[in-house]
Amino acid sequence: MILSRQFFAIRPAWKNRGFSLIEIMVAVAILGVIIVGLLAMFYQTQRAFRTGLTQVDILESGRAAMQLIREDLQEAAYSEEALTTNFQVSLSYPSLPPLPLPGYDGADPANTATIMAQDVSFLRRNNDEWTGESLRVVDAGGGVGTLYRLLVLTNRYYIGPLSDFVRSSAFSTNFMRVADGIVHFRVQPFDSKGLMITNPVPGFWVQPTGYLFASNSLPAFVDIELGVLEPKSVEQFRSRTNNAAKAQEYLLRQAPRIHFFKQRVTLRNAPQFYSVTNVP
Repeated sequence: MILSRQFFAIRPAWKNRGFSLIEIMVAVAILGVIIVGLLAMFYQTQRAFRTGLTQVDILESGRAAMQLIREDLQEAAYSEEALTTNFQVSLSYPSLPPLPLPGYDGADPANTATIMAQDVSFLRRNNDEWTGESLRVVDAGGGVGTLYRLLVLTNRYYIGPLSDFVRSSAFSTNFMRVADGIVHFRVQPFDSKGLMITNPVPGFWVQPTGYLFASNSLPAFVDIELGVLEPKSVEQFRSRTNNAAKAQEYLLRQAPRIHFFKQRVTLRNAPQFYSVTNVP
């Protein structure tokens, strides 16, 4: 079979031409934009995932600490022994400057939170056995500390020495760690009518940074406030503790990364009728 020469004719040059350099560059640029967009979306997803995990960890840690404190405080009891301290709250270390809340514009003082760390010591009773407990914030440097718990058991004949011991005991390995990254821990007393106790009456004294209940006195309610700083911010803060001014300046910028917890606790063993006027 003889094929026509026209069948093998060379195709026009424009039909054999490939992509030009400009077309390849445009395609690479479009592909690069798509890849950058995908990487940015992946990074944002990973960041949101890590942030979510951090918040879950902080919330679980804060709730666990609040539950532990609540369960212990609601069992607080009074000894009825004269001059024996049943419940005491004192300042752990000097309070920090007011902390700006998220959205703080600097014009309204109401948008700041007073942060402080207090130590709480109290007695608990189970039949004839008494437990002295101390919740103490140990400053790890510059205002970010760790909350510890001390438990000491005794019988009813040594209540006074037990109270003195848990209130004045030096920090040691007998304290059990409860939570880290604590920037705020405060316990405020209320009477049976739900009024905050601010005026001293027989049986206790009250100061701006703490209070004490002795003999047969005990608050009817207490408000627990706990502020926990995120772990990453804690690391960044402690890397600056060699310069106190910079560390404190950094801490005051971390308000959005501080998680606040607050709960009112009923002290079951408190006198049924108790008020700031000491009148039923």
